[in-house]
Amino acid sequence: MQVECEKKLLSVKETAHILGVSERTVWTMTAQEASWFRVVWGIGFFTRSKRLRNLLNNKKERQTKMKNKIGGILLCRDKRSEVLDIPRDKSEQKMQIDDQVFVFEENALVPLMQGSGTNHLSRLNTIRKKPQWDRETKIATLSIDGMTVELKDWESTQVFKPNVQKLLDTLLILLTNRQSPYQIDGVNVRVHLPLKEYLDILGKPQTESSFDELRENLKSDILPLYHASVTFSQKWGKGYRQYGQMRIISKWEIKDNVLTVDFAPALVEYLKKSFLMQYPVGLLKLDNRDPVALMLGRKLALHFSMYSNQRSATHNIISVRTLLDWCEMIIPSEEQIKETTQEYKRYIIIPLERALNALQDSGIINWEYCNSKKSPLTKEQIQRAKDHCYKVISELYICFEILNYTEIPKLEKSTNL
Repeated sequence: MQVECEKKLLSVKETAHILGVSERTVWTMTAQEASWFRVVWGIGFFTRSKRLRNLLNNKKERQTKMKNKIGGILLCRDKRSEVLDIPRDKSEQKMQIDDQVFVFEENALVPLMQGSGTNHLSRLNTIRKKPQWDRETKIATLSIDGMTVELKDWESTQVFKPNVQKLLDTLLILLTNRQSPYQIDGVNVRVHLPLKEYLDILGKPQTESSFDELRENLKSDILPLYHASVTFSQKWGKGYRQYGQMRIISKWEIKDNVLTVDFAPALVEYLKKSFLMQYPVGLLKLDNRDPVALMLGRKLALHFSMYSNQRSATHNIISVRTLLDWCEMIIPSEEQIKETTQEYKRYIIIPLERALNALQDSGIINWEYCNSKKSPLTKEQIQRAKDHCYKVISELYICFEILNYTEIPKLEKSTNL
């Protein structure tokens, strides 16, 4: 049956980019039969070259996981190949050609480039802790664990909240797992995020109202990332390396229902030298009304992914105090509670356990309290923990497992950008 759908011409350069080979290789394989090849939008490539067809068929195996709700690339031998899962609109179709498709499979773990700078950004929450704002320069400042974040043109409507962190993590996942032909100073910095795909990632229904709400929210969620610059230090070998005034995003736009973002080249270069973590995609579907769950989920995934922890078999145990310190912008400290209400159970223990239970209910982790070296609790500790006794629980550890983590590979530095 003749393929009936919109067609365009695909240049040698575009073909080479999609196949991951050089232009010269494409020319050689086709014996310079033509400078353009027919392509069906997001469906397949057509050529008379036997060698090129073989390469396309081999590449099909590597692209099996790319097929998702926005179409995917189905490589065809000829014009009589059956058309499957045609993309819904041109913006999504264009996505298939301009950028490799990365599928956010449900309950999967995906590689994510991480470093101290981006990890500490995940701890920011300006809803409960307001930044220091200079009215003259209109620059707001936030500090956490030695990292300083400056936000230019700050307005009260701009906040760091779970939506912002989810957007940043999604964009970083795309940056880690996709190749973009757009470069600045030889560094791939551009990622594309179709809005309909983002709805699926967040677990929201594909309705017109959800789409319109997401589009408006993205405009406010991207601004803190666009205006922010970070100053921090990171352990490097036997010493520390200082990073100053590093921007996160240098350019962004929403066009044809696709969010296009250019990361700052300095940030990408920094992340390339850092290590990968295994990021649970389920974190992106957590309820935004509980920011502690997203913070703790990311911290536990990072702790679980660190090779030094895996090597010492401490990747699945972490102290309660470490988790509470990680959420210091939301969960008050012991000193703060002591000076005010002294309700440790209400303001510390319950938020902590509610977040951990949310992660477990979402199929991301299993967890339980334990002592050091993963030893079980005594009968007295079990009873005191059931009573939410802060003095006992604050001295305990969390023994946990990241679900769907079939093996613990040795993490390597990112080299795909």
